[in-house]
Amino acid sequence: MTPQEFDPTIYYRIAARNLYRLYGQDALMLCDRALSKMQALGDPEGFDIWLGIHKALVETTVAEERPQGATLH
Repeated sequence: MTPQEFDPTIYYRIAARNLYRLYGQDALMLCDRALSKMQALGDPEGFDIWLGIHKALVETTVAEERPQGATLH
């Protein structure tokens, strides 16, 4: 990626944290619904955005739900 390219990752993380804060574990289900809707609408750009949010949401959920001292492999 060149320095001029836009990296939306930080925005996906912000959206994921907000979804998790508002909906807890239900945020993953809501994100899955959004992915299905974007796919049904044939919206590849919207699908890619929600896929990025979904990835960040999974990372957020793992970080929030992991017991202290647990190791992920």
